[in-house]
Formats: sequence, structure tokens, C-alpha cells
Amino acid sequence: MEDLLRIDTFAYNGAYTYDDLEFALTHCRRFTIMYGPGVLETTNVRPLHGPGGLWSEPSHPGGHGQQRLFMRPTMRAPSSERNRRAQRLLALNRQAATEAVPTVFYRLLAYLFQHDRLDKSYTTNPDCLENKVLPMICVNNAETAVIRVLGSNEDVMCDVCDLVLPAAQYQADFLENHTVPCPRCSESQGRRSERTAPILQPAVTMLDEIPDSQNIFHPMADDSDVLLLVGIPCMEPQLETLVKDMARMARQSDRRVVYIGLELLPKSGWSQIVDVHLRVDPLHWAERHLEKLVATSHESCNGLEALESFFVPPPVPFELGTDVGQFLFSGSVNDCRLCFKSGPDAPDDTCCVHLFELSPSHVDASTDMRRMLEKFVCPGCFVSASGEPYPHSVCPAPCRLPEPLISPPRLVVYLFYIHEFRYTATYMARAVAYTWNERGWPCRVVPISLDDLAHNVSVDVLNKQNLWNYRSYRVFALYLTHALTPSLNIQTSATHAEPVDVVIDMTLTAIQPVLLHAASLDVILLCCGHLFKSPQLVGYLQQLMSQWPILENIVGCLNTRLPASVTTSLLSSVVVDALGYGREFPTSFVENWMRDEMASSLTDLILFSQKSEPMIYRFAPMQTRPLGRPLPSVLHTCDCKNVPPTARNVKKEWIVKWQVRRPKSVRWLDPVRSFYITDHVTTFPSVSHSLYQRLEHQELTIRLMCNGLSYA
Repeated sequence: MEDLLRIDTFAYNGAYTYDDLEFALTHCRRFTIMYGPGVLETTNVRPLHGPGGLWSEPSHPGGHGQQRLFMRPTMRAPSSERNRRAQRLLALNRQAATEAVPTVFYRLLAYLFQHDRLDKSYTTNPDCLENKVLPMICVNNAETAVIRVLGSNEDVMCDVCDLVLPAAQYQADFLENHTVPCPRCSESQGRRSERTAPILQPAVTMLDEIPDSQNIFHPMADDSDVLLLVGIPCMEPQLETLVKDMARMARQSDRRVVYIGLELLPKSGWSQIVDVHLRVDPLHWAERHLEKLVATSHESCNGLEALESFFVPPPVPFELGTDVGQFLFSGSVNDCRLCFKSGPDAPDDTCCVHLFELSPSHVDASTDMRRMLEKFVCPGCFVSASGEPYPHSVCPAPCRLPEPLISPPRLVVYLFYIHEFRYTATYMARAVAYTWNERGWPCRVVPISLDDLAHNVSVDVLNKQNLWNYRSYRVFALYLTHALTPSLNIQTSATHAEPVDVVIDMTLTAIQPVLLHAASLDVILLCCGHLFKSPQLVGYLQQLMSQWPILENIVGCLNTRLPASVTTSLLSSVVVDALGYGREFPTSFVENWMRDEMASSLTDLILFSQKSEPMIYRFAPMQTRPLGRPLPSVLHTCDCKNVPPTARNVKKEWIVKWQVRRPKSVRWLDPVRSFYITDHVTTFPSVSHSLYQRLEHQELTIRLMCNGLSYA
């Protein structure tokens, strides 16, 4: 119950607990609160909308579906069945509200108002239970503490003359399913009978009549510290839009936004407007918070500072002479501020910097650093005697900070595909972006058709202005295509194929403006065939990496034995592990590859890296296999043209334009065959006259056991 769910990664650190947030909220000076049906759980009063609401019954006034709930123009006729049903439901709810005892949340509301700590209170409940604890407050004025967003159930009104009357005097008529004509309209129109006079309508706002949020929240004051959203189920789109607009206005006024409720908010749409989601029962939170307010002193120096002590993570002490990379990777300090000490010569001379807002250069007296010093003050850097902070200045950095930790992990994914793989490419791109965004990291996916690039069609590849700061993002490129093994070509369209290095160079040239400001580039080639069984191609790719210094790693997946979409989970885990957490890309790829049963059993790998020789992970016949491990079922190899499974020697024939010359028949491509599970053999190839002569034959047999990994 006391669970904190982080919504905004950069606003809250998971090291803090429920008590820390309660301490911050207890010391806030003033609150702005918006509450909903979640504060009515112990009463018989029912809300208008949402599960269990008045309009969710089978006999609700809308008739069919909640999108037609109680449209007011259909109720003006005296014989309107909708009006009678609606008035009876509201009358029953009004009777329950009269007998109900206000919950602990309303006592908390009264306590905050009496101690001048409640700026405004907005409610989506038209039951008017707050009148029992705040009887002297007039409602819906600029000076009031309670504003009813959806109107009041204690009143009825006439749409023609705008007459507002108390609903209590017509309670008996409404319970008996009678309509009540407007008395003013009946008197002014003497020649008409009461039967033709307009009838009184409920003074509540329906789903299709929710007013503009600017008019509702205009009187919101600027002296509150935090906006609390308590027990508001955002089930209806109109109500959800209203709550989001209020949260955005609060964020624009430098308020913190805390959502309190058991409902799980989706990250899309809420991560930028809600700082913390406190997943707890609203009544349980209200009872506990009221006890803390009564037990503690009510004198608060500054509520905003108390909140900042919660939302801004504390600094981590760092001594000179310590390896920065080892220090950062030793603990969960990626979201923390670092306090750099200048050494024993000047122990009191410190500087506080925000790790994510450092420039890519060395830590020096730069403009960004001075701006950080003015904005942040280290809570731990105080003179114990006087209580004043140490003089802050910039100290020389012991070494350069690792690039991935200077900025938040940001990723740009370029997906190059042929038209045949367009649906698979979309699926894989969404999976990679979803896995990346699940950690709260920003990501952009740019799918590009190789057909368009090959035919010089203008494509949107983004540019530097549309991205982030210099060297604050990584680029990941994925190629989905077919391989033509004898000619060392890959397809760029159904009738066009070019060498691998030419295609990679063409695509990297297209996105060169983005690469000039990126921190790194990693490439994965996902294609079919035995394309990389050629020392000539190995030499081409090594030469290509020397021409593009930003290109750190190339991984070739020889995907001859399973569909490309099956490797989606492997690619998602590799991208997050290697590019997100800063691990070595080849090591991370191989480890995740071995853990993936389908990929490790049916896919060969070749790794090119700037820091090591090319490495191949291929299949070799094995004598035995681990007991209890079933063979994977292989349905088809790829999206190539189907080949009869009995015709083992049948070759595929594709007519392609090789290097845009004359049409040429390519009569070789691996047909579908049956394969057995094998161990993984690591070899180190070199460019020579024979295929993959080994510089140093190191055979590493890795058996994937049922209970983990073991190395033989």
C-alpha cells in the first residue's frame, strides 16, 4: 500500500520512501487540491461517472453507452423519460449524502482550511459533502476554498430563464419520477399551461458539457507549493483532459504535482505533468497525513524547499584520486548530484554540480558549471558551527567523466528496411522504443525505406536542430533486408542489390548531419544467407569502420533459420544493456544472445569493433546436447520466396540489377533445410587467401544448461 511509483525519472529518486514524501508534504506552506470519487469509498454516496457511478447503471439516462450520457437538449420536453430517471437517481444520491458522515479526507480538508494552508480545493463530486465540515464557505467564488467543477447536486435550474432553486423542496416529486416545470416560466407565460413550460434540470455538468479548463482554473493562486490530485479516476476522456490541463497549469507555475490513488497511470501523457504517483488508498493517506499534521508543529519555513529536498536527490561525496568510472558504476548514482571536493589543500572548497547537466568537456570553470553553482547548493556542505554553506568554486576534474553518464540516456533509432519487411520493421522499432522508454529515457525512432534511398527519394532523417545537445545522444542503426551470398550484396529493393559496404556508406551519408553531433553509432545487420563467409567482405567492413570513426560496432546476424521478428526481444535487451547502461557492446550482445534460446540456437553472429579483431560465433556439430532441453521448432527461415521442403537442391532465382548495370540472374540462395541444435564456437578470422584462417584457434564451447550458463 505504501508504494511509490516513479513517473518522472528526473524528478524523483527511488532511494526515498513514503515517509520522506510525507515529511515534505507536511512542511508545505499551502496546498491546491483536486479530489474525486476516491474520497467517498466509505459512504453510500455515488459519483456521477466511472465504475459504480450513477450513469454507469443499465438504466442510466443516456440509454445506450456512456458516450450519450444525459444530453441536456433531449430533456427539455416535460415527458422526457431521461429527465425523470436522472432526477430520481440524483434524488436518491442526495438523500444518501444527507445521511452520510464525511470521511477523514473532508476532516483533513477542514483542518487545512482552518490553519490557512488550503489555497484552493477543486472537486469533481457534486454531492456537496464538504458543506458539513466547511459550512461557512460560499462556493464557486473567487475567494472560496471549494470550487465544484461538475456543479452541485443540491440545486436544480432552468435552462431558459437560468433560475436556480434548491432541489430539496422538490425531493418528493423527483423520488416519484415526476417532472417539475419551472415556476418562473409558468407565471410569465400565462397563456401557456404548465405542461408546455420548461422543466427543471439538474444543476450538474454532464460529460458533453464540461467547461473550458481555463475558465475553471483561472482563479488559481500562485502562492501554493504543491498540487494534490486525490482519488480522481481518469476513466472518461473529458474528465482526464480536465485533470491534465490543471496539472499542466500547476507545472507552469513551478508547482509540484502529486497524484494519490490506487489507479495505475499510463506513462504516455502523464510522465511530463505528474512528478510522483503515490499508489495508496486516498482515505488511508488522508488519515495518516492528518495525524502527522496534528502531531507536528505547523510552522514551516518554506514548503517549496521541503519539497525540493525530496524531489532533488542528495549529492554523493567524491574524493579526488578516485576513479570516476568505477565510482559511478559502483552504485545507483545515475540520478544523483555529485559534490566534488578539491583535496586536502583546501578541504572546505567544494562545488556542487548536476551530473546530467555537465558539458561534454572536462569539469572546469565553464558557463554551464557556474550556472549550476548558482542553482544548486549541496545540503551536506555546511560549516557545523555557523550553519553557513562552504564557499563554492570549481575544482579541477581528476579525469574526464564517461560520456554516457554526462547526459541522460537518449537514443535515436534508424531502421533501414526493404518494402517486404515494412511490417516487421515497424514492430521491431516499437519494441525497441518501448523497452527504452520503460526506463524513462527519451527515444526517437526513424524508419527509412532502402527503396527510397536507392531511388534518391527525399526521406525525413531528422537533423541536428530537431535533436538534443552535442554528444548527448546515441545512434543505433538496424538493417532489415535479404542477402545474396555469392555477390556479397544485400537488397535495397525488390529489383536492386548492392554490396554491403556501399549500402552502409549510403545510409550513413544520408544521416551524416545527425552523426556529426552524436556520441556513438552502432549497427546491426539482420539478413539471411551466409553473407559474411568471405574474407573480402570482412576487409570491406574493416575499411568502412576506419572511414567512419563514429562507427563503434557492427554486428552481423546471419538469420537463415528463423523469422526476423523472433529476434525482437534480443535486440531490445541488447540496446538497453549496451547503449543504456554503458556496457561493452560486443560483450553485451553475446551474453544476451546466449540467454535467448531461439536466437542462440538458430542464428550465427559476426562482430566488428573498433577495439578488437572481428569475431565469429557460429554453429558446429555437437556430439551430445543437454538432457531435458527440447529442440526449438523452426517453421520457416525468412520472408524469401517459398521453396518446397523436399527439394533440397532447388535454388532460388531472383532477377536483380546488380550495381545498377544490366539485369543479372542470381541463382544462389540457401534453401530451407533442417538444422540440429549446436554449441557455439568462437573463432577469430583474418583477411587472407582462404576462408577464415584463424590467427589463434580458440574454441569455446558454451552449453546452455537448463539451470543457467556453464562454460566447458
